[in-house]
Amino acid sequence: MNSIFLPMINAALKLWANGYSDPLSIDKNWMVSMGVDRGPFGFLDIMGLNTAVNIEMGFYQNTHDEDYKKIADKLTEYVQDNKLGVASGEGFYHYPNPAYQDPAFLKA
Repeated sequence: MNSIFLPMINAALKLWANGYSDPLSIDKNWMVSMGVDRGPFGFLDIMGLNTAVNIEMGFYQNTHDEDYKKIADKLTEYVQDNKLGVASGEGFYHYPNPAYQDPAFLKA
């Protein structure tokens, strides 16, 4: 599962970290294209942004690919603001009722 899931999540994170798109736009496109109920940033909130920082730093340490460091640094800003995802009630979305669960989310 992780062999497929993590590269897809990292593709979304790289788009965000490099300023090509924002989390909500990426999630909306993902949800429509894949026919799923949440996008990568919704999944990251569930996983926990502190966990995501650790994963991205591990990738950076193993590959020295600066994109992973850039992603980890951006995620660290959220963690430092106690935006850990579902666990803290806020990450890329607010919980318990994240915007991606609203039927109007994909129409905006």
